[in-house]
Amino acid sequence: GVVETSLFVFLDNMLRAMSIGDFAVFPAKLLLIGLVVALSCCVTGLAASEVDTPASLLPRGFTRGVTGILTVTLLLSALL
Repeated sequence: GVVETSLFVFLDNMLRAMSIGDFAVFPAKLLLIGLVVALSCCVTGLAASEVDTPASLLPRGFTRGVTGILTVTLLLSALL
């Protein structure tokens, strides 16, 4: 007896609580995060020198990608 509402009532309540900005931020985050990850991978690969190995490039690219994801998420969340 813990849950008193159906799934459809829950979804209706959730959609009514969301604003237009919530609907706009979600696809914007998806697109910008994808763009930032792709750009960070390209920058890491194109900035590599002859002495760089895949073992040194992988952590660098991963760190740049995660930093980009966090930056995009924080900036778009701060706008709302």
